[in-house]
Amino acid sequence: MDLFDVPATLANVLAPANDSEPLVYTSLVDAIDVPCFMLLWDEPWFESVQACSGFAFPLVVMVAGRVEPGDSLTVLAKCFAQLMTRTRADVNAWGIRPGNPGSPRVMEVGGVPYLAARCGLRVAVTITAPDWEKETTQ
Repeated sequence: MDLFDVPATLANVLAPANDSEPLVYTSLVDAIDVPCFMLLWDEPWFESVQACSGFAFPLVVMVAGRVEPGDSLTVLAKCFAQLMTRTRADVNAWGIRPGNPGSPRVMEVGGVPYLAARCGLRVAVTITAPDWEKETTQ
């Protein structure tokens, strides 16, 4: 897979199959509907093996719901289970990075506190020259 294709490919893998499944955000946003997956890059976001190949490290932030009494921990566990089963079933060899997933934490989006957890993934990629004429969709 090309490095440029990682976010869109992962978004397709995690795309909701019905209205009850988490939404997928592929860029930074200032408001969210929960539950959801937010796709970002982990640190480091690329590790070179050769000049134009290596491993990309996408970061999936699983957001269960607002910080309030309820079943947010159960929703977060379901998000993680969906992440693992969907990536395992995909043709790309998505792996989970050591030390992941992180434990549940409070994360603010647009000033609203949510219960979330981060999970770093690893996938083999190649790097091709960018096409600066092609539009990017964010």
